[in-house]
Amino acid sequence: MAKKTKKKSINVDGINKASHIRTSELSGLKNRNTLLKDIRDNKKPYICLAIFDIDYFKDINDYFGFESGDLLIQKVSSIISEYIKLQEFGDYELYHLSIDEFALICATNDISEKEHFILTCSNIIE
Repeated sequence: MAKKTKKKSINVDGINKASHIRTSELSGLKNRNTLLKDIRDNKKPYICLAIFDIDYFKDINDYFGFESGDLLIQKVSSIISEYIKLQEFGDYELYHLSIDEFALICATNDISEKEHFILTCSNIIE
């Protein structure tokens, strides 16, 4: 019997379609689909989750244009990503859910890390 091989899904531009299912094209971060999969597949007993929504983002796009809005999303993604790399506790992961929404999760074996996660989220908001 012949061995089955998996074919990569390539679109006309030569880009792997599967990567667009898992990541945001705008920010390069993992997306909502990946967040749900990561939560479902998590092996640690606790997950802390925070969702960040940029207030009045529609106004930014309306007044300054979509290019400026896209740059803002990319900058916010970069700043939060760099900040969470500095954290000494927890296994943090950032996701880009929709145009102006991000999610941060921390999968942990120790529920006491919840306080550090809350402090991290507060610092991101500030």
